[in-house]
Amino acid sequence: MPVSAANRHDDLRRQLEALHLDAFAHSFADLALRAAKEGISHEAYLYELVKLQRERREQRRVQRLLREAGLPPEKTFRTLSLDAFPAALRLLFLILKTKARVAKNVTEERRPDLAAASPRFK
Repeated sequence: MPVSAANRHDDLRRQLEALHLDAFAHSFADLALRAAKEGISHEAYLYELVKLQRERREQRRVQRLLREAGLPPEKTFRTLSLDAFPAALRLLFLILKTKARVAKNVTEERRPDLAAASPRFK
């Protein structure tokens, strides 16, 4: 007996959640519909799902690390008053801040843009 589309949809969602692919589980149906309407390739569809999954995992990782650090949410490099530190430490903070900014820019440049996979997913 063939499985209905609704049952297959629910089963797929449960299986994706069991595999801890939450972004896939919550986005696959909407993206599949959009891909079908716009004639997006299977590869571009899969690319978008993987990209969403990686972004959500990175967001959760950052949130977990911030929580584990125990720092108040308002503590950032922007709010840090360097005047209270000796000159050598202020210089180290500035170097760290610059390297963090450069690393972020390099990381963003290395991430392939979705437009590379398909100009329709924007």
